[in-house]
Amino acid sequence: MIATVATVLFVCTGTAGGNSPAQVVVDYLDALARRDFVTAHGLLTENMTGGLDAWAWTIQQQRIFKQSRVEIFGFDTYETTVSDETAAVPNVLRSRDAMINTEGEPEYEVYQLVKRNGRWLIDRQRLAKKAELEKLFRRRVHRRDVAASAATPDR
Repeated sequence: MIATVATVLFVCTGTAGGNSPAQVVVDYLDALARRDFVTAHGLLTENMTGGLDAWAWTIQQQRIFKQSRVEIFGFDTYETTVSDETAAVPNVLRSRDAMINTEGEPEYEVYQLVKRNGRWLIDRQRLAKKAELEKLFRRRVHRRDVAASAATPDR
């Protein structure tokens, strides 16, 4: 008898409740929009924090957000692909900053998550490639608009 081990891919379409990969991304982006860097840090692996503890990472992010004048207006998450202990969550971030995205163009991102001790954590973030857009961003499952007071940085 030949045993075949297959990786089962499935699509998570909901983001409500629990520790689903999509909910982790929503919680992370919500935390960034509120400048709640301690909460955001708790949703990341050491790969994403550069090994910094919550205090040091928070100080770093506060400086980056202030110097770059980051404004987050909202975001959309799309169908999540899960394979064993990894997941990919496509996201369109609506934001602007003074350094890279000065025009406030939508940013097509993909968050890579890993499951550690039963919890999904964000391990990597990358911009989606042009060739991936049609495949990854077909069905939006969550939309969040950030209140103007939360989107505007302290000046």
